[in-house]
Amino acid sequence: MREGHPQDIVGRSQRLYAMGRCDEAVGRLSACLERGPGNDAVRVALAELLLDSERVEDALAVLAAGPPPESDPRFLLLRGRCLLPLGQASQAAEIADRLLAADPQHVAALCLKGEALLAASQPAAAGEHFRRALDLDPQCAAAWHGTARCRLALCPGENVLDALERAVCAGPGSRHGTLAFHAACLRWDALERGLSVYEGVLGREPFHRRIRFLRIELLLRLGRRSEAMCAVEDALADFGGDEGLLSAALGLRESLGPKRPISGARATVSLCMIVKDEGDTLPRCLRSARDFVDEIIVADTGSSDRTPDLAAIFGAKVFPVTWEDDFSAARNASLAKASCDWILVLDADEALSPLDLPAFRTLLASHPRKDCAFRVRTRNYSYDANAVGFVGNRGEFPEEAGLGWFPSDKVRLFPNDPRIRFRFPVHELVEPSLAAAGIPIRDGPLLVHHYGTLRVERTACKTQAYRRLEERKFQGEKARTAALREAAIQEARLGRHREAISLWRRFVRLRPRSAEAWLNLSGCYWNTAEYDEAAACAARALRIDPRLKEARFNLAYARLLQGDGQKAFQVLEGLVAAEPHYAPARFLLGVAAAGLGEEERAAEAFSFLAKSPFGPALGEALREAARRLSSAGRRLEAGRLATWIDRQASAPDAAAG
Repeated sequence: MREGHPQDIVGRSQRLYAMGRCDEAVGRLSACLERGPGNDAVRVALAELLLDSERVEDALAVLAAGPPPESDPRFLLLRGRCLLPLGQASQAAEIADRLLAADPQHVAALCLKGEALLAASQPAAAGEHFRRALDLDPQCAAAWHGTARCRLALCPGENVLDALERAVCAGPGSRHGTLAFHAACLRWDALERGLSVYEGVLGREPFHRRIRFLRIELLLRLGRRSEAMCAVEDALADFGGDEGLLSAALGLRESLGPKRPISGARATVSLCMIVKDEGDTLPRCLRSARDFVDEIIVADTGSSDRTPDLAAIFGAKVFPVTWEDDFSAARNASLAKASCDWILVLDADEALSPLDLPAFRTLLASHPRKDCAFRVRTRNYSYDANAVGFVGNRGEFPEEAGLGWFPSDKVRLFPNDPRIRFRFPVHELVEPSLAAAGIPIRDGPLLVHHYGTLRVERTACKTQAYRRLEERKFQGEKARTAALREAAIQEARLGRHREAISLWRRFVRLRPRSAEAWLNLSGCYWNTAEYDEAAACAARALRIDPRLKEARFNLAYARLLQGDGQKAFQVLEGLVAAEPHYAPARFLLGVAAAGLGEEERAAEAFSFLAKSPFGPALGEALREAARRLSSAGRRLEAGRLATWIDRQASAPDAAAG
């Protein structure tokens, strides 16, 4: 998608409006007009959204700021539609007549004339105009809505509902048409019919907020409270909720009670979580886990927002827990409340995918004795394409985010056994207690999708808070390599590369054959501009594990910054051949090629990336590479790359543009 292109902004704004995010939609369109005031398509879209939300004066102001209405039929038509709610039906009719004189088959003008005639209490004449519009366009929502109003004025009955149904199906984006259909369903006791229509619309437009909430109302009127509760949970996860919605949702949940395990042949699962001020992420997490678990246990460590209420709405049993600077203590408090056969652990910024549900249920059914625990892979989504183990998104899951993910594995699913408890005040694990209890660990098929790494500021704050707790972990487990590893990773994420180097050096004294440690050391040295050390550590990582693509990348970048562009180019050619989807290698290959003056190879590499999810970030990444080369004293290569960047910027249709 062309980021910032007016056509894309219009489409995005219309989707936001359908999701109930009216102010955001209007803001995007207004900002686009400020940048390019002559864009008529954006002006029309903005006026239409304002008119539909009954901000008529604002819509007229937007139209007045553009070209004279007479010069463009779209503007003239919109002005006529704005005049109707202001009680100026005769002026609207004049506009419709002017448009129809120029084009007798102008469908929207026929509808405008029909609306003006209705306002003048002439339903029969209005109906004729709507009929002519439908002859030209049988899917015209405005014509069906007008037809329904004419029928209501002339002979109210079932045929009114028929016309309103056609209006909703043809144009669910119309606020007036949708609400009129809903009122008719209530008037003629057609609740099941309305529900069927709404579900058909949502099959095509699942994020249509107004239709979602009208469906919830019908479910409640029909007494289908459990379905309504699920629909409310979905709405909270997709759209968020105001105070009114949260209060109503809490009332509905209180009438149903919390989520409870049902005794039977199938093994049951308790989801155990600790939370604090997670109102913006918790609904998505709990919605994603809804079909996986039978019970939700939430230990709240002192939220100041509506997190406890949101958890309760999703059927969780919520318990306050005094925070004692110890994540394990809080998690163990949640485990103690669980009543199911198995325990699953998630954080609020994580989610499961329904694609994994069949394999999850098969896994539990195949272990009736609950005699093992399961290691689960987490996909940590990121924009950092050179994170260790980074894998670009490939559309395997609808939950994918960022540019890709890097993996981390730990036990998250285990039997509900009092011997199994978390250890360590931070980066808490159950693995030590599993080992002590003699419970084996196996790999499970479940994936956890983690989004916390995308929220850079919050991640940095959490990392800083963890540092103090890490010291307690070292004091209790000074020789524990896992503690050193976690602390080193956290320091690097904070940009404290000297501290990270010290920790990794302590780690490799204990685990000298850890390719991961030498790889991370190379990255830290690269960030401190110690390129000889970076190259040496990357080479050592490769000797231990020749498959480590990130180590080859680090080695190539170090060679490039040492001034050996040809050697870097050779390493990268082999890496791209072996890992064609590894975007950082292709990027660096282009940088090396540009530095060597091989512009065709550079263009080939960057053209490939420009068409990938990395495209929007390519320009800034190239400028950063030029700055890095210059600061390393490689001014010739930096100058060639800068020249190449400038040349592409002045040629909009160039490969990398």
